Amino acid sequence: MRVKIHRSTGISLPLHFGLTSRKLASNGWIESENVFGRCLVCPEPERKRIISALADALLNWCITSNQSRTFSLMETLAVAISDNANQVAYAIRAELDTATDRRANPFIYETSTAKIFLTPSVSGSIKGVS
Repeated sequence: MRVKIHRSTGISLPLHFGLTSRKLASNGWIESENVFGRCLVCPEPERKRIISALADALLNWCITSNQSRTFSLMETLAVAISDNANQVAYAIRAELDTATDRRANPFIYETSTAKIFLTPSVSGSIKGVS
């Protein structure tokens, strides 16, 4: 998987902070350039750690009393992460049930090149996933 976490280094952008850029560069971030201009790219070992930590935080998020007024009972079952949007769309999707007009069956395609993170409760909602 080639997910790149990067930070712009363009001085005209509001996110530019010289001290932050220097600190990231000293921590091994690699100077690069993309369609938005110069940027710093997070080293691969650190990217893997960050991606796993973000997925864990999204899947294991717990409500606090301050968030209870906007709480929704919709539970996150799975998260797909990739640098290819098509692979994310392919990894977690639903197919219409031809027997009924108003039903769709969710699927998780673990053959996708996207990195897929699942909650323990996913098996209760999506057949064939454990």
